[in-house]
Amino acid sequence: MDGPPYYIENAEQIAGMFKALAHPIRLTLFAILAQGPRNVNDLVNLIGLPQGSVSHHLKILQGCGLLKSERRRTFVQYALMTPSLTELVSYFDRCSSHFGAIAQDDKL
Repeated sequence: MDGPPYYIENAEQIAGMFKALAHPIRLTLFAILAQGPRNVNDLVNLIGLPQGSVSHHLKILQGCGLLKSERRRTFVQYALMTPSLTELVSYFDRCSSHFGAIAQDDKL
C-alpha cells in the first residue's frame, strides 16, 4: 500500500509555511510578491511600515522557503521561491470571496 501523500518531514515544512503566512503583514507581502519581484524600499512604500519591520517579515518568509532573494547593485530583490506559489495567492483570494459570501448569508 502506498504511504500518505505527505510524510512528517513534508508536513512539518508545509505547516511552517502556513504558520509564516498566518500573520497579516507576511500574507500581504507574499501577495505583493506574487505580482513580481520587489526590493525592500518598494515594499516599505507599498505597505507603509518601517524598513526594519518589513525586513523582519521577509526574513521569516524566506526562512521557511517561500521567498528567495538576489542582490541587485545596492538593493536586495525578493521574489517567490517558485512561480507556482502564485496559485496559492489565487486560492486565498477565492477562499476570501467564499468566506465573504458566508458572512453575508449569516447576516440574513
